[in-house]
Amino acid sequence: MKIFPWSHAAFSNLKSWLRGTYHGVSRKYLPRYLDEFSFRFNLRGNEASIAIERVLQASPCPYHRLEAELTG
Repeated sequence: MKIFPWSHAAFSNLKSWLRGTYHGVSRKYLPRYLDEFSFRFNLRGNEASIAIERVLQASPCPYHRLEAELTG
């Protein structure tokens, strides 16, 4: 099956990214982590992603806002 090598590489990259970026990953925020990983993975090799990275680093999401979004 052709999708298996791709999925193996994607999961391997995901695990490496999570271990290298975060000290702990909770089930509660897992969708957020996966969204960020997907975003970064899809923009790899794209020159515009450098500008997007700078914008993201300049405007972090405060914890209280994250909690408010998750609880509604």
